[in-house]
Amino acid sequence: MNLLNGLPLMSEEAQSWIQSLAGERVSDETLRALQLPWQNRNQKLESDGTSYTCSELPNRLLVEQYASKYCSSFECLVFPVVKAQVPRILHESTAEGLQALVILIQYHYFIGDLPSAEALVAAASRLVYALEAHIQPGPPVYRKSIPECHLRDLFWLCYSFDRDMALRTGHPPTINDEHCDLTLPMGYEERQNSNILSDDIEINESTLPLYPWDPRLSRIKYSTYNGLYSVRARRKSQPEILEYIRALDEALEQWRQSLHPDFRPTLSFSPETPINARINTQAVMLRLAYYHCVAMIHRAVVHCRELPESPHSRSGRVESSISLCVDASRSTLTYLRKALPVVEDECFWVVLFYPITAIMVMFSSVLEDPLNSSITHDLDILGEVPALIRQTPIREFTIAEMIHLESLADLTAELAKLGRLAQDKACSSMESLN
Repeated sequence: MNLLNGLPLMSEEAQSWIQSLAGERVSDETLRALQLPWQNRNQKLESDGTSYTCSELPNRLLVEQYASKYCSSFECLVFPVVKAQVPRILHESTAEGLQALVILIQYHYFIGDLPSAEALVAAASRLVYALEAHIQPGPPVYRKSIPECHLRDLFWLCYSFDRDMALRTGHPPTINDEHCDLTLPMGYEERQNSNILSDDIEINESTLPLYPWDPRLSRIKYSTYNGLYSVRARRKSQPEILEYIRALDEALEQWRQSLHPDFRPTLSFSPETPINARINTQAVMLRLAYYHCVAMIHRAVVHCRELPESPHSRSGRVESSISLCVDASRSTLTYLRKALPVVEDECFWVVLFYPITAIMVMFSSVLEDPLNSSITHDLDILGEVPALIRQTPIREFTIAEMIHLESLADLTAELAKLGRLAQDKACSSMESLN
């Protein structure tokens, strides 16, 4: 958890900065709660808190029945990871081996175990290269039973997870765009626009997958990391950073405009913004990913070497970027209040990431400029987040997940309190000057 200025929340430097502006630190109890053993996701917990290990494989027939059911579901359009039959996992460079790795990536990603998912993506990317799935766009007509089409599906899944995790963790992606043919399946854009909100899609082997987040957005994520967060990017001057941000803004807007109006993300989201009644998880995830991309693109200005510490000493373009970053974070939290009920509970850990990052940005913004006219509204939004976090969709909570949610809710409540203290302190200082 990093603040807008890049400081890890748990660091001494961050706590000293918070105390200088709010008069208090985040309590030691709250920080300790964030470091409890549930953060080590290598040990899974049953609902009663006991650990378990898996020593036996499930019944093969049962697994194949579940795989068949999955292949006829909407989720399979987004994550086309399996064929109708479960393959044997082979050690050689085979499509079956790659498929097995992607299944494991998907599993670890959705339970919030990003370190394991990252390691698996690294292994899978070597198989992608060995099988040349990165340079073979596949035949012009999509059919799942064609090996080249299935390999290409696995490539796009690896690619999408790789890009998303790079922005979530700050670690470099493992698949390089320069080494890949990124030609999408013929008609992908049109099929996505017609399928994403359809309630009665006929899913068969010729149904073109949607893929998670949209590969076109994943390409923008790659450019965002490489151009703004890589080691080379950190050496860029402020004008170079701002020019690259402008180019990414244009690319992101072009992607946004390509989406059907029924699920196209609005530039900003307020409580008055209408929402489509047919919205589903895929559309929600696209909008959350869009706002996250906006925030990640524009928050990069805080890493400029020449950036003044005081917001009132910064150039108009820098302040505009920071404002867009904060607005995207504000939109994330406001949108989730409306959209959360339709999100599938399997997306618990995936979705939870978005409000957490938005909270850190908004809290930092409040501390940096506590007299800004929007601060009272932002503090109200932060104050509503604990209730929002507790509404995160999940059917059955484990002990670890319950602790995690309560700790995050407590943290957000404390950050909102500290924000109000910073506002009061700034107002008092202003009054004393007058």
